[in-house]
Amino acid sequence: MSAVPTQVVLTLMATIVFILSVVFRVWGQEHELRGLDVEAVSLCRTGPDSARAPCIILSRHEEGHVIYVAVFTVDGTEMQTIVRHDNASGKQVVVWSKGVPASSAAQYRYER
Repeated sequence: MSAVPTQVVLTLMATIVFILSVVFRVWGQEHELRGLDVEAVSLCRTGPDSARAPCIILSRHEEGHVIYVAVFTVDGTEMQTIVRHDNASGKQVVVWSKGVPASSAAQYRYER
């Protein structure tokens, strides 16, 4: 039996710590999500630039056909949005979205 390289063990431990920090951040930022079960932690595409950000798939036993997807910023420090997806109907609804800061370019009108 051969020993597992130290780098593999450290990478695995760092990944587990990162996943747990993201999960606890979701429960800390949105109190309504505290009763949900974590189904998966993954990377989701966030926009046209194909950047990938951490996202968490959550569900509730009472609503087996509904999942919630919590999407974070690319660096994983803040939650950007939570989407409720009903698998039975195929409908998606944004249930929580981070406010856009006043200094954001999205606040300014585009004029020619």
